[in-house]
Amino acid sequence: LNGEVFSISRYAEVKPKELNRKFGPPDALPTVSQAQVGLYQQVRHKLRDYIRQDRQQKADQLKPLEDQARNAALSHRSERVTLQKFHDQRWQKESRARAARFRQGVGVVLDGRTGRWFALRRDNAKEAVRGLNRDKAQREQLIRSQLKERGGLQQQIDALKSRHQKERQILARQIAETLKRVKQNPRELAPQRQRNTDLEM
Repeated sequence: LNGEVFSISRYAEVKPKELNRKFGPPDALPTVSQAQVGLYQQVRHKLRDYIRQDRQQKADQLKPLEDQARNAALSHRSERVTLQKFHDQRWQKESRARAARFRQGVGVVLDGRTGRWFALRRDNAKEAVRGLNRDKAQREQLIRSQLKERGGLQQQIDALKSRHQKERQILARQIAETLKRVKQNPRELAPQRQRNTDLEM
């Protein structure tokens, strides 16, 4: 076989008249080169369909993880916004409490003379710094826990994408080899037929 042309009547051990009756006149049949081109086109279309299906299958495998990552990102953003609102409210409440420690009217003058006003101001400043540090620590702790959660999910996504990349490289190599083989010898991929003397199809 190896790309050689054979006489059908000799190869199938059937008389030419019988072949003409089954297939029609030889002029109506495609030439060898036309059949080769047709087979090559069929293989290309089949491979395109296979590639399309493979891409869709990989996208379907990745979609749940990507949806999970998107939902986690939205949830994390919401948690950070909620925490920031809580911090803002607490800061305002604590600022009002610190301001309320100062006396009004004549008391301010007395507090200034006794040094109480300066001590309150110093204590309020220290308390405000502690509050800011506390809020910062809570924010960083939340971000660390979110990164840890997201990191596990991202590892799964990266592992799946890496596997898909390797599979695509293998598939591309196999497709290139198949197309090369078909172009060089299209009969190699044609279905193997056994000799059949009555040529039933």
